Amino acid sequence: MDKGWHDLYRSAEVRGEGSTVVKAIAGWEDIKKPLRIDYIFSSLPVKVRSSTVVMNGKNGPVISDHFGVAVELESW
Repeated sequence: MDKGWHDLYRSAEVRGEGSTVVKAIAGWEDIKKPLRIDYIFSSLPVKVRSSTVVMNGKNGPVISDHFGVAVELESW
């Protein structure tokens, strides 16, 4: 982040809770609380309308042991 990268979850005007892992998975067996381990970064400052966790059973079917992230950007 100190090299000019932008975490689009943190930049979003509207964002959900953000956790992309909610239970123990391979390599994260000791998980005790939901984690945000999936990110979208940009090397440019962009206006982010929203950041949403997807493929989590609420926003699409679960297809992996961790969820995806989708962002909506404002057009240039």
